[in-house]
Amino acid sequence: MDYATIKLIIMKHILKQKLVIITFSVLVSMLFAPALASAASQILVGGTASVINTGGELSFEEYNSNVSVDSATGDISGYVWSDDLGWIDFGNNGGTNPVKIDIDEGTVSGLAYVVNTEGTVDFTNYNSNTEVDLASGIMSGYGWSEDVGWIDFTGVDLSGTLIETGANILPVVLSAIFLMAFVIFATANRRNKTLKIR
Repeated sequence: MDYATIKLIIMKHILKQKLVIITFSVLVSMLFAPALASAASQILVGGTASVINTGGELSFEEYNSNVSVDSATGDISGYVWSDDLGWIDFGNNGGTNPVKIDIDEGTVSGLAYVVNTEGTVDFTNYNSNTEVDLASGIMSGYGWSEDVGWIDFTGVDLSGTLIETGANILPVVLSAIFLMAFVIFATANRRNKTLKIR
């Protein structure tokens, strides 16, 4: 074989190796994309809401209350303690209309479930107008309780602690991709040197 033919064979071989690296990288990215997307954060809710008729409070920071907001979807979950009602489940105890924040507009909708009375705190009907200032994370407005009437959520704070709910595997994925690319490239170079010697 002449030099031009050998050079052409080597170039085709290198091109195949690059295509393998690109294909492998795309496949790995597709494989891990759902896991990366699910690594969202929860924002702990703080502050207190006031029951207008009784002067009681819903304490989002005491009594092991654990209400949080999914930063990606706006879904609210967890329990808050009320002086008047006991535990209130913002995830609606697995119901069909849990409390949710519209992450584009800040409006709050859905039903929180009062565990002791089986009543609800309604954020959708009865002219409820609870919303979140998306810039500050501070709530304002009222929700309607079947049991105690209007609850004022003004001052409830969503700008608190972030809780990571999914592992950030991006560094691991990138390391694996670079390692595999290095191994493939090193193997290709070793083969090219072998071809040149022959």
